[in-house]
Amino acid sequence: MTQKSTISFLLGVVALLTLLLILITKSFNQASDIENEERKETKILQEIIDKTENKNSILNEGLIGKTIIINVWDTWCQPCWKEMPELNQLVEKYANDDIIFIALSESSQEKAEEALKEKNQQFNYQLFYKQQELINLLYTYKLSHEIDALPLHLVINKEGKIEFYFMGYDQEKMLSVKNYLKEL
Repeated sequence: MTQKSTISFLLGVVALLTLLLILITKSFNQASDIENEERKETKILQEIIDKTENKNSILNEGLIGKTIIINVWDTWCQPCWKEMPELNQLVEKYANDDIIFIALSESSQEKAEEALKEKNQQFNYQLFYKQQELINLLYTYKLSHEIDALPLHLVINKEGKIEFYFMGYDQEKMLSVKNYLKEL
């Protein structure tokens, strides 16, 4: 093989691999979009009520017809601390009888309160501690390519469906949540 034919062959292989990568990415994105649309149509509140036989003291029939903003956080999570002031602003601006803010943590109340005091922070959401079972249930709604991460954010609309579901500190998504709440 000459040098020219070797280069042509390698360029052909690179072009073929590039095309294959584009097709795989497009297929993955389409599958992810479909999965996300299915998640948005899930009546998560009713599913949780059914799965817990309406015995969960946090997510139960008393919240039907309300918009629910859930934040899963923990004391060791630095992005959780970073977003806390912004989340508190949401509570101050939008909390009412129809918009409920809930924070869930795996930590004990003592540990969380100690961390809040140590960092001279407060969290204006309704705080619920030692909620591993409920947190695990919420993670079952992640997409197949998503991994468990903190913070976890869910906005459940008045119909009980998932309006937003995202993990990590993401200013753009938080802006979308703010805009959504403004429209309510």
